[in-house]
Amino acid sequence: WYNVAVREVLDFHLFKGDYNDLASKILPPITPAKAKKAIDILKKLGLITKNPDGYYQRTEAAVSTGPEWKSLAIRSFQMETMELAKQSLENVPSSQRAVSTLTLSVSEETIKKICAKIDAVRSELLDMAKLDQQSDRALQVNFQVFPMSQSNEDNQNVQ
Repeated sequence: WYNVAVREVLDFHLFKGDYNDLASKILPPITPAKAKKAIDILKKLGLITKNPDGYYQRTEAAVSTGPEWKSLAIRSFQMETMELAKQSLENVPSSQRAVSTLTLSVSEETIKKICAKIDAVRSELLDMAKLDQQSDRALQVNFQVFPMSQSNEDNQNVQ
């Protein structure tokens, strides 16, 4: 998770090699060794580069897997960020986070509409981030939709 956070911090934080300073910008805090490892990985992947002034910067404003992904690494990242979201309930003032939940009864058709709406919002948020010329922090946004019951159809197939 912190590799992505480090990449985003480079959008607004001038970094030339002070890993202590870079590590201190990440929440929850990481070690300078992890900050160095993140920079090395991001360079190797071509996600960051040094500008002519010697500062590291992102190579693109936004990176996304898109709505369809199959990678175990992406699943692991998502699990880690869900854990960070849980921790934020205790460690981040409510004025600096937005966490809400809904439990709904819906049809399969409505589930598809909800997922499509989330995809559209996700795309809008990416566009907003790309256009933001005054970013001053990295932000994690998670969406989850999952069943909390079997459907009537599932129950009928069991009988």
